[in-house]
Amino acid sequence: MDLKIAVPMGIWCFVSAWAASKIVLFLDGEFLKLMIVAAMPVIAALILVQRSYPETSGLHTLTRRQIALRMALCGIVMGLFDGMLGPGSGTLAILLCTRFLKLDLRTASGNAKTMVFATTLASAISYTMAGQVLWNITIPVALCGIAGSYIGSGLAMKKGAKFIRPMMLVIAALLIIKMFADVLANYVHL
Repeated sequence: MDLKIAVPMGIWCFVSAWAASKIVLFLDGEFLKLMIVAAMPVIAALILVQRSYPETSGLHTLTRRQIALRMALCGIVMGLFDGMLGPGSGTLAILLCTRFLKLDLRTASGNAKTMVFATTLASAISYTMAGQVLWNITIPVALCGIAGSYIGSGLAMKKGAKFIRPMMLVIAALLIIKMFADVLANYVHL
């Protein structure tokens, strides 16, 4: 993790996710589901398009101004996406870090965790203040998420890009199938 990158992007993520989660409180639930279903194939396509990931960081090839602007761009895009939609946000964060900041996949993955933490914290505060959190579901899911993240980050550190990219594709595919099934189930029951 590069803290000089992670902290400023985390701040941009937090502010953007806060704003996006406030917007979500005014949107129709069915419209949000359709937005998520539309977004997931885009995330999967981005993973497929970016066939290779840098083995070493190319951050040093960017000027300070370029880095600052790209951190802001990555943080805002990530914050808006995760604050509004959510699924696939970790993958999006990795893609943003490798594409725009030229980080190697491991460093991008580490920085993505900071980005996701910031967006999750902002959204959690916003939704909690609005009374929109089901704690009996949230706590067990959060604990399982922590366990899965611990295991996944260990595997990513050991196996690198050979492990991360295929897992990103599998997770995106599973999320797409789940979202399409949910939308289809809603229309079948009508």
